[in-house]
Amino acid sequence: MNVRIAIVIPILNESASLPDLLLGIDAQLLQPREIVFVDAGSTDGSQLLIREWARNTAFAERTVSVLELPGGLPGSGRNAGVSAAKSEWIAFIDGGIIPEPDWLERLVACVRERGTKATFGLCDFESDDPFGRAICALTYGYKSRHPVLPASLFHRDTLDAIGPFRDDLRAAEDILWMRRFVDLFGALPVCPDARVHYRHFPDNVASAFRKWRENESNAVRAGVRGSQHAAYLLGLPVLLALPFFAPVAGLFLILVYLFLRGVVDPIRRSAVKFWWQARPSAFFIAIGTAALIDISKWLGIAQGLLERATRKNNKRERAPGPSLSNVDAAVVAGFGDEWTRMPQNSLSAGERNSIFDEYFDVFPWQSLPPGSTGADIGCGSGRWAMLAAARCNHLHVVDASDAVLEVARRNLADRHNVSFHHASVGSLPFATASLDFAYSLGVIHHVPDHRAAIREIARTLKPNAPFLVYLYYAFDNRPAWFRLIWRASDVLRIVISRLPHSLRFGVSQVIALLVYWPLARLALALEKAGKLPSSWPLAYYRDKSIYTMRTDALDRFGTRLEKRFSRDQIRELLQAEGFTDVRFSKTTPYWCAVALRRSEASTE
Repeated sequence: MNVRIAIVIPILNESASLPDLLLGIDAQLLQPREIVFVDAGSTDGSQLLIREWARNTAFAERTVSVLELPGGLPGSGRNAGVSAAKSEWIAFIDGGIIPEPDWLERLVACVRERGTKATFGLCDFESDDPFGRAICALTYGYKSRHPVLPASLFHRDTLDAIGPFRDDLRAAEDILWMRRFVDLFGALPVCPDARVHYRHFPDNVASAFRKWRENESNAVRAGVRGSQHAAYLLGLPVLLALPFFAPVAGLFLILVYLFLRGVVDPIRRSAVKFWWQARPSAFFIAIGTAALIDISKWLGIAQGLLERATRKNNKRERAPGPSLSNVDAAVVAGFGDEWTRMPQNSLSAGERNSIFDEYFDVFPWQSLPPGSTGADIGCGSGRWAMLAAARCNHLHVVDASDAVLEVARRNLADRHNVSFHHASVGSLPFATASLDFAYSLGVIHHVPDHRAAIREIARTLKPNAPFLVYLYYAFDNRPAWFRLIWRASDVLRIVISRLPHSLRFGVSQVIALLVYWPLARLALALEKAGKLPSSWPLAYYRDKSIYTMRTDALDRFGTRLEKRFSRDQIRELLQAEGFTDVRFSKTTPYWCAVALRRSEASTE
């Protein structure tokens, strides 16, 4: 079999590693007929090195070309190189990789012996620099050997069958392509004697941090390593937050993590047990940088999820309707998913009544006129409307989500004094000064313009009509350490709330089980012992069911738009938008406030 081979090499600023690669190509016992470099816009003289090397080549039958593809990523570089090459067989290699002299010869021998049209070479990962060796051991394993795409050989028929490389990824495009190979042809055909070496690991903290953040971000966008990403996403913040709740146990677990990740894991990954051989400083560098690598991966995962969710929302989430204003489409879609999954029919009547009384603690039911008409603005599942409807002549329930209204209709099927409205706080379907009361619980902190929302509700109320609002508090009655914990959790919310709905739901339920429930039940035990601190996190849930915790965890971590207000800010907001006589509940949940519609003319 006469094999004509083209080597395709995507590059970007590879002047430091190119000399070793070029020497490795010159040393091949079986020379390629073509070498196609695809440069994505190098500014370090990489092209000059290649052209000088090509001019001085001793191989007259070998052609060297350099394609310019400014801004191109590795996948697009390989696609362009394959299209430009004229040979039937294509070998891939990358900058930073050094082939053994018999690399191509061994690959050809494998395809001949097996009668196949594809084979993968093996890459040895190693580094002589102490820092680089530590990074190698922490990530791939020192002297570990893996089949990789940039060490492999394919016939064009194979490339055509699998299709092009994804061209919008800076990393992980090779993993996706190899997965497609396995789907079509089965296990990877590995040529164990065809070997290359990768030695160009980062030599400083900043480079390592940037590289692995970028790798994981692209892996998320590619949809690979999903279970690993879920473990990182949830596990690392929980581990780092533990010392705030249980200092001794938390610090102990962090030390265990550093030992396992910085000492045990590099040994497990590496082919050489004492991988730091003659480089003892690498051992200590690994311990010191293990957490840093994992944090960079966590940030990369978060970045990738945000980018992917943003693209999905832009493509799939449409506005809830042309007549609806002052809504965030993603928030509306999220609550539609939330209440469909958790319609509150598992909430006991006793617990529903208890939570209702907490919210309505300051509401003046006794002051309502006979035959009163009110509105539930942002009704959700209808869990509060079930009880409010029994206290008035007629109740209007309003929500911006059709899916949510369907849940509310089912839950309120036996309430014959309730009417349903698909509308938003941007334009309520009620005449000016037509309602005797209104309430909005946990809604207005999720709308884009909270002032306009309050103003629109004020428009619909009669003079002196009461309005009850629950807005997330800004922890203005909590100590500084409590607010610090919230800020850390809010970073987690920003990431989780942009996940696909099913993953968002799953992560929030894990948080309910592993964070809410233990802290709440410990608060209950401390209360019974008379030792409950006044600012114990999640103490509000000490007498609540796990169902309520699951609901609120999804509500808290699953909503992308969230605002928080201090008591003074809420007072100013209500007074500025048409209300007076603002009063606050003195108990949790914070802040519940009731105010009366001013008797002056409309504030519009």
